[in-house]
Amino acid sequence: MVSVELIDRRYDGGLRNFRASAANNNFSLQENSPEKGQILIVEDHEGSRRLFTDLLESCGFNIIQTGDPLHAFELLKDIVPDLIIMDIRLPHVSGLELTRWIKEDGQLRSIPIVAVTAFAMLGDRQRILDGGCDAYISKPLDISNFLQTVHQILGKTSGKAS
Repeated sequence: MVSVELIDRRYDGGLRNFRASAANNNFSLQENSPEKGQILIVEDHEGSRRLFTDLLESCGFNIIQTGDPLHAFELLKDIVPDLIIMDIRLPHVSGLELTRWIKEDGQLRSIPIVAVTAFAMLGDRQRILDGGCDAYISKPLDISNFLQTVHQILGKTSGKAS
């Protein structure tokens, strides 16, 4: 089992490296801004959820987060985010099942969904994309790829990404 201290050191180092290279990757660090967009993170692992939140908030996005897919679906009755970051292996209901529910809802189906998952076997990417996700990112997370994907998806759907 990995200690909390080791996880925190990895996380802090990753965020420090992100901050040091943000300018090289054209990602601006700024205050949260409604113009950047609102992102719902559905991730049951607290460390991953914290990392995604910090990375996206540092780029100016407004973040709503939950570790429970059923709670996420309830939240979508009151909010319509510009993007959903979706883990696939979740408690109670899989991220693919939640994605199916979202895509079947007329008011929610246009929300792009980026799957961020440890499923990285041959065929997993295509299975996840066929399941309704608009993009696929495997863990461990490549921070530059993660942020580029978010910006690309938001740029295609809302024009809010820079």
